[in-house]
Amino acid sequence: VLGLAQSTASRHLQVLEEAGFVASSREGPWKNYRIHPAPSPLVQGLLAPLRLAAAGDAEAAELRRQAAAVCREELCGRSAA
Repeated sequence: VLGLAQSTASRHLQVLEEAGFVASSREGPWKNYRIHPAPSPLVQGLLAPLRLAAAGDAEAAELRRQAAAVCREELCGRSAA
């Protein structure tokens, strides 16, 4: 969806996790990321304008739609089992 190599995306997500923007969990070979459920006040303040801008952005909405439709098993050729 983003047009990045898997290793590049993983590295960026690792940096975001270390900074407290995202949290991760393991599911078999997969590492799932989400916005941190309890970010620090600093991170909350930085995310607020981004969320507001993304909420009304057509390109962001399309990327969310595309991401939701991705089947990682087909994309990566393996299952979580």
